[in-house]
Amino acid sequence: MEIRRTPFEAGTKLELMEGDKAISRVLVFDLRMNIGGVWARCGGIGGVETSRDHRMHGCGRRLLEESIIWMRQEGYHLSALFGIPNFYYRFGYAPGLVESEATVVTRQAETAPRRYAVREFAPEDAPAVADLYMQQNARRTGMIARNRETWQGIRRGASWVERVAAFVVTDEEQVVGYASYNIDPWRYAIGEVGYRDWSVFGTLLAEMGRRAVEARVERVSLALPGDEPFLAYCRRYGLEQKLTYPYYANGMVRVVDQAALLELLKPVLEERLTAAGIARQSSAVGGTLVVETELGTDRVALGQGGPEWRVRLSQALLGQLVMGYRGVEDALFETDAQVDEQVVPVLQALFPRGYPYIYCSDRF
Repeated sequence: MEIRRTPFEAGTKLELMEGDKAISRVLVFDLRMNIGGVWARCGGIGGVETSRDHRMHGCGRRLLEESIIWMRQEGYHLSALFGIPNFYYRFGYAPGLVESEATVVTRQAETAPRRYAVREFAPEDAPAVADLYMQQNARRTGMIARNRETWQGIRRGASWVERVAAFVVTDEEQVVGYASYNIDPWRYAIGEVGYRDWSVFGTLLAEMGRRAVEARVERVSLALPGDEPFLAYCRRYGLEQKLTYPYYANGMVRVVDQAALLELLKPVLEERLTAAGIARQSSAVGGTLVVETELGTDRVALGQGGPEWRVRLSQALLGQLVMGYRGVEDALFETDAQVDEQVVPVLQALFPRGYPYIYCSDRF
């Protein structure tokens, strides 16, 4: 059996061929994912499928393993997927994205103060919405980059369904906010919000409340990142929030090129190190992070001079720390990771816990 690679508009299709027949396939979407303010090249895995007659014979395994090798050769930093439970960990993927769902009572949401006009989203609004999205998520880990020249609008709402619509908030015809929502008869579910600044929040929430009244539903549902500032605003109107950390399922990540990923993250790590004041605790102005995983040992110099900070762990755990999915204090003491006690505060500064997230419209 041979593997055939076929480029398509959004990435590359890998197929396992038996003669001229494709018996298994994997789609690798060529994406840019934000990690703390830098944009990493991410291979989004989707469309994993094996013909019924060839299942349970290792075809999918061979193709997935080949996809990781190919992504490393092609210069990808990491890979991500949305997977079924208890399968993709075999290929080094670990949970890396936090699911979040919140609700606000409709009658309370509609009391929020309005400042701006609202109208339905139009295709010509796509560039302005893409700009707002990129500005708002310039430092949010997990977000997928959107190109204002090619992005065509929101494809999904608060779930994988494609029955979605959107409205925009305008200030003298300028788009200053937007929200997408599922077109469902039984609930009013928001799949994404964007805004110029906090002044837009009241108008966004009030419009959500008004539309939820028209839909005759008691609560507005919000599928947004767990630390989204708009959710903090909604607290005053009675917010309920649920966070989900999946067990080997849903949004998962793995490191593809460890050395390139650490080098890419260097400015982010240096910024975090300086903000934490770690370097100022000695005469040095930095240090060198030495990371050892099954992918090898790599070094990244942070500043000039200083000590070496060594850590030994799995690439899966490194991916979780890079994403901010797990905190250092949790990860290092419940696994086989090895690190000197004095290095722990450094790692906590370099890899803070967060709420990595991908909007459903960008999932693959």
